[in-house]
Amino acid sequence: YKRQYQRRVHGEIMDGQQEQPLQSLFKQADTDNSGTLSYEEVIQAMKAFRPGTSEKEVRDWIAEADLDNDGQINYEEFVNFWKNRTA
Repeated sequence: YKRQYQRRVHGEIMDGQQEQPLQSLFKQADTDNSGTLSYEEVIQAMKAFRPGTSEKEVRDWIAEADLDNDGQINYEEFVNFWKNRTA
């Protein structure tokens, strides 16, 4: 199921239908409903959707996505990151 969901989300991002699947992914990862993704939440999401992800990969992902350098990923940063990755 996870693989199927990942392919569907990636396909929708590539087709430009980004908002709904990205919003769903963000909400799933934002387990404390703070409106931002913490380092811990990113680790948990990566483990769920990409088993075997290293801590270095998570740190690199956060560094690339965290445009305001606050150590958290807000929704705008999350969307921008995925748009840039699939462009």
